[in-house]
Amino acid sequence: MTFLRRVLTLGVLLLAIGTPARAGVIYDFYWDDPEVAPAAGVYAFTVEAPDILTTTTTITFPNLLATTDPVPDDFIGSVVIGQPVGPSPYVAMNFPGPNNPLSAIVINAWSGAFLSPGVYTSSAPGNPTLTVTQIASEPTSLLLLGTGLLSFVAKVRHRRSDVPADKP
Repeated sequence: MTFLRRVLTLGVLLLAIGTPARAGVIYDFYWDDPEVAPAAGVYAFTVEAPDILTTTTTITFPNLLATTDPVPDDFIGSVVIGQPVGPSPYVAMNFPGPNNPLSAIVINAWSGAFLSPGVYTSSAPGNPTLTVTQIASEPTSLLLLGTGLLSFVAKVRHRRSDVPADKP
């Protein structure tokens, strides 16, 4: 019985200190504009934030999940999601590389403040979109651990119930 208590105590302890659920917000930007001379084409990026952004936030290159830039041998070095809950939010992309003829692009005129998950569209040429998506991942490791512990306890209890009363 002591062994079973130790296993159950360990299982409860592991469940209590297990991996916490991770939640966040994904910002996906997409813009296909043939009018941005001399660098026309698709500009896109994906960034993750821990929650809905409420202040102007700059995300730099290593933290960008994905980027697309039409200029060969160049990249989006950082993005700014500016005044996301204000009356005039904006999205800016900065290009640090020497090959891009543009140093930055700023997109204004959005359909509203980025207050909640949804798709926001700008009236700028090419109609850029910013999709804000709330994400939540299940703590699957905890589910696996809990299932494993339950099956182990069930197996031990089953074996104990099979032992005749006259045997120690």
